[in-house]
This record gives sequence, structure tokens and C-alpha cells, in this order.
Amino acid sequence: MLSISRETKFWIFISLLSLLIWTLYWTIPSSIERIYDILISGQTFPSDSFVGLMYAWMEVSGAIGTLVRSIGIVIGIVALCLLSLKNKSFTDVRKLVAMGLFIEAFYYFMVGFPSGIFMTTIGY
Repeated sequence: MLSISRETKFWIFISLLSLLIWTLYWTIPSSIERIYDILISGQTFPSDSFVGLMYAWMEVSGAIGTLVRSIGIVIGIVALCLLSLKNKSFTDVRKLVAMGLFIEAFYYFMVGFPSGIFMTTIGY
């Protein structure tokens, strides 16, 4: 069985915590502003143009992906705490680790796919 040293767990925790702080730093103001602009006021762009709809899709999916990413980071921190504080083995928390990695992949899909479609539709 592979054991992770206390120092490695500490640096993984610091990395996850800094990623969570950075994500929340950008998520809260930008997501609230974009969702308000797109869903409530509708003043950012005309809704009848295809480029405007693609931009709205890109912004909303990025906001949703970033919010979900924050949940995935918290799941990773919980898995690490179970490893460290409760002395669980990695096989006990592998479902949490897999869920966190799946959510991270979902984030990249939500951010990358719509922006790639948007860039190809406007000619990049």
C-alpha cells in the first residue's frame, strides 16, 4: 500500500486551498455580474444575433463551470482531510478523488468547448 507523507499532504492541502481562494476570488464578482447582465437585464448584447447568443452561452457556461469547480475543490479538500485526519486509506476515498477530478474535467469542458465554438464562429 502506498502511503503519502505528512509533508506531501500539507502541500496538496495548500495547493487546493490556494486554488479555492483564487477560484472564489474570480467567481463571485464576475459570475454574479455576468449572470445578471445576461439573464436579468439583457443589456450586454442583442439577443437576435447569433454572435450575441454564442457569447451569452459562453459566459453562462463559464460561470456555471467555475461554480461547479469550486465544489470539486471542496470535495478534494474533504478527501484530503479524510486521508489525513481520519487515517483512511486511499482506496476508501478514491470515489471522492474521482468525483473531484470529474468535476475538474467538467469545468474545462464548460469553459473550453463554448469558447472554442465562439471563436470559430467569429472567424478565429
